[in-house]
This record gives sequence, C-alpha cells and structure tokens, in this order.
Amino acid sequence: MKTKSKNLKRKAMALAICTVFLVAVSGAVAGTAEESAAEGTDQIYLHSNLSALKPIENPVYTDWHELYPTYCNWYNLSGWRDNGDDVLSPCDSIELTDADGKVGKYHVDEVTVTITVVPVDAVGQAKPTYLDFTGGYEEIKKAMYEPPGTIWHEIYPRFCQKYELLWWEDNGDQHLSYCDYIGLLDETGAENQYHVEEVTIDIIVTPEPTTEKPDLVVEKKWEEHGDIKGTYTVSYVIHNKGTATAPAGHHTTLYVDGEAIEHKPVPVALRPCQTYEDTFRTVVKCTPPEDKITVCADNYGTIDELDETNNCLKNIWKCPGTLLPEISVTTDKFEYWYCNTMNITIDISNPTSSPVTLKWFAWIPQLGYSVKLANLSIPAGYANTFTVPLHVDDWGSTPFAIVWYVDLQDETTGAVLAADTAVCAYCPSCGGETMTMPTAVMPTVPSLNDISNEIREQIETEGIA
Repeated sequence: MKTKSKNLKRKAMALAICTVFLVAVSGAVAGTAEESAAEGTDQIYLHSNLSALKPIENPVYTDWHELYPTYCNWYNLSGWRDNGDDVLSPCDSIELTDADGKVGKYHVDEVTVTITVVPVDAVGQAKPTYLDFTGGYEEIKKAMYEPPGTIWHEIYPRFCQKYELLWWEDNGDQHLSYCDYIGLLDETGAENQYHVEEVTIDIIVTPEPTTEKPDLVVEKKWEEHGDIKGTYTVSYVIHNKGTATAPAGHHTTLYVDGEAIEHKPVPVALRPCQTYEDTFRTVVKCTPPEDKITVCADNYGTIDELDETNNCLKNIWKCPGTLLPEISVTTDKFEYWYCNTMNITIDISNPTSSPVTLKWFAWIPQLGYSVKLANLSIPAGYANTFTVPLHVDDWGSTPFAIVWYVDLQDETTGAVLAADTAVCAYCPSCGGETMTMPTAVMPTVPSLNDISNEIREQIETEGIA
C-alpha cells in the first residue's frame, strides 16, 4: 500500500520534471481531440461469466448479459452452429432465447476479452466499467498474458471511448485476472489507475438477416516491398459474411490514389463464412510521399449482396525514403541514488510538413504510479535535443525502476509515428553510507501562460513558427 508521503514525493518529482521540460522544449501546449462515439451500430455486445483462459468448447445453455445497446437484457444461448473449429469463435451462428422465451438467430462477429474495472480509490464503491479488448479473437493470448500496450474499448457505461493499457501489476498468477492493477490512458491523455474486478469472454453478435444472400467484404489487406526500391505488391482476403454462397466470377479491384490499377477475378465459390486470399499481379511504384490504396470486392456489382456498401478497405502506404518524425529518450546511466542528478536526454526531429504531438510519460511499475509529463505540439521542420536535469531527492528506502516513454503522434488521427523508451533504477543503497536527508524545497513553478510565452519566443527566435 502506498503511503501519503511517498505519493507526495513522487508528485513532487513529476512536477519538477514537468517544470524543467516545459520551459526547455519548443512547441505549444496542446490537447488531444476526442473522437466522437460510434452511433447506429446494429451489433449487440454480450457479457458472460466464462473464463478467458481457454476457448469455449460448447456454449449451449450458457447465459449472457447484454451490455450494449440495451443494458441488462438477459439471454440463454440455446443453439449453436459451429464454423468447423469446434469452439465458439467468429463466424459461428447461434440462437439466443430472451427472458420472454423469444428465440433469435445471430451471427458471431467477434469473440474477445472483457474486463470490468473500478478506480483504485473507489473499490467497493463505484460501479464497474466494462472494457472490450479491441485485438479480437486471434490476439486473446496477448491481452491475457502481455496486456501492456493493448487497446480497450469501453462498452458500458460510456460506449465507444478507447483506452491504452499502459502498465500492469499482476497479482501473482501470471495472467490478467481479478485483483490485478492496471494503468489506462484515455483519449484526452489522462492516465488513471484501476483495480480489475473481473476478466471474462464476451461476444459481439449481429441479428442474422431473414433474406439469404452473400455479403462480400475485404477482411484484410497488406503490402509487401518489391524487388526494386520504391515498389510494392498488394495482397488481400475476401470474406463472405452473408447467409448464402457467392458464386465464382466476381472481380476484386485495386485502386491507387483513386485510379483503378487491376481487376482480378475470384475463381472459386465462397460459402457463408468462407474466405479467399490472393495477391494482385501488378507491382506498384510508390509516388512520394505516400499512396492511398483501396481494394474493393465485387467491384462490378456482379453479386446481389445483403450490404452493397461494405465492399472496400483503404489504407495509406508511405513511400520508402520518405522523411518521418523521429524521437529518442535516454538517461546518462542506469542506477541513481540520493543527491545524484539524472540527465534525461530527448532528441526530437520532425522533418515533415505537418505538426506532430509529443507525449511523454513516466511510470514506476513496482509502485503502480504513473504520470503524463508533457503533451506538446511540435512544429513542422523542427529538430532539437534537450537534456532535462532531474535532482534525485529522498524517494524512500525501497528501490524501484523508472520507465520513461516518449512518442510523436499524428495531430489529426492520434496515430503513433515514432516512439522510444528508457529504463533506469532508483537504488537508495547504491550510494554507500546512509545520508541525512534534508527537507526538499520545491522551486516556484511558473504559470502555464509564462511557459507558453517562453516557448513561443524560442520558436520565433529559431525561425520555426
């Protein structure tokens, strides 16, 4: 259990770092825009009490609690048509019987892990928050055994907010479970600590249409570098999500920057839930700085489908040699003790034509403590190296590791463009004889307005703004 005095000392450490860094770094303090909540989905999110440690081999007669869109409806899974893998998984078909005895047929869109969490300072008081792992069925083991870095989607009470799981304090059983502690970073950049109340398997389902038609989607696509620098090929997977077989003969089309490059036929019939993988023959030469790539199934509208609007998948491919943002963080040594000076060096380079967002975090896994130190806008064309001196005060008699994390993010999408970490250790016994610890005096912290003005003046002086 953390004591109040230790908390105050760690907060003082964080405040000192923030003060030094904000005065040194050029950029404007910037917030992160929140994404709007998804609306209009016909998917139903169902919660169970089933363990997430192993696949569900026979789900029949299990009970499920609806989290979204209508909280607290109850269902019994009364029928199951397996997709052939002998476990409950995506692309199964199930029957659900509600409390009134009404039976409905549903398509299983996803099987994933759900955790219920409460803030550490409200255990036993606050209502739990339900979070779904966004990595899906194929990545469940990562969520269970390597959760740091995973992304989670709030289902209840506030649908659609996303979180990044920053750190994990295990209870000793080596997997994500009840009584673990985690740190979650929300979309505003705020980081909070939570107690894990429950870890279960949940499913996302969609009512099966009464009409029997195929529904072709590009389930995934990827690019691979060609033999000649600056070239690539595009591969894809077509998935029939419908209720009827799609006959062979329809075409998949590759678009680059809006121009049709190749039409390739699908030579096989696809039964419901069946997939087909292929690669376009065309070797594409990338046009700097990037190509906008789109792959569309049934491009000519040959197949009469349940949904004619979900055939395409898009992404952006960065051309090799394109200048990208870079960032690194280092410390001048590994172990520190009382009265040392820890020099934290951050190297920032943004050679692009757009500003990026710098975020800097520190956390101490052993103590379950973390803090956001910076959220700054880095201008286009900016490059600089900063060394932040941090005086090591009396941080207690218990040794611990400190993890420094920095990244540069796209200011519009929040995508991480570059990232780095550095780890060092606080070792109170490494300095030899025990010293008398004087009372630390915190310096006067300048206001945010003063910091912003100083930052702006430095940018203008360097000719970047």
